[in-house]
Amino acid sequence: MISASSATKKSGWILKSKDTQLLEFLLVVLMLIALVALVIIVMWMPVKLEPNGAEAVSAQAVLDYRTGILTVLLTAFGAWIGAGAAYFFGSKNLQRATDAMVEVQAKGLQRLSNVHINDLPPAKVDWMAEPKMLLSVLLKKLNDPDRWWFVVVDAEGKYDTVMHEEVAFRFIEAKLEDDASSYKALLATATVKDVVEWAKKQSKGRNKLWDIAIITTMEMSAQVADERMIGKGVHVAIITDANGVPTHAITEGDIKKALENC
Repeated sequence: MISASSATKKSGWILKSKDTQLLEFLLVVLMLIALVALVIIVMWMPVKLEPNGAEAVSAQAVLDYRTGILTVLLTAFGAWIGAGAAYFFGSKNLQRATDAMVEVQAKGLQRLSNVHINDLPPAKVDWMAEPKMLLSVLLKKLNDPDRWWFVVVDAEGKYDTVMHEEVAFRFIEAKLEDDASSYKALLATATVKDVVEWAKKQSKGRNKLWDIAIITTMEMSAQVADERMIGKGVHVAIITDANGVPTHAITEGDIKKALENC
């Protein structure tokens, strides 16, 4: 989703200034004037042709000569003027379409700024990954097709991070390669704590595999939450209570749906 500041900016190569538009108009007019001037020159200037032997040059030969030149000029100028007109009017239509799109986005963002997270409403966090939870249990929890992420809490139940479900599968793949352990043994012994510690050691995993959420409040506007998610490059917002325990969550997709309905 485009932020309020970027939605109001106009790209210089799409939206022309008044001076540039005037220059384009004058260019088309000059092309037409040049065509008319060349046609007049071809039709009225005397033509000197070498006679063929003793025969004099006929009026038909002069006319054919002028016609040939005129045909070349009209063909060239027709292509030139057609391309110029297509560019001129095409840029006008593109400008209007872009203006309309920017206006719609600005109005949508304005409406979204008046909507709070509590108005959407956010979904309740029905389960959290505790440090002692076995990997086998975590995988069963992740069978939910609508839940591609999971909230990790510490031993006291307070918010720690949010991880992509892919972390669990990458952890299994890495451990089976390094330790040559059996799949069943790994599921029965590894815990969420092991998964979290492994994930946080992956230097390129942050904001892609883990720490893929922001912390927000019920009172925060949906627009601000969306801009914060965009700024961090994540797609989930977590609401915690006064003790830091996750209670609700909302995704960027939920906010976009709210924008369509508000």
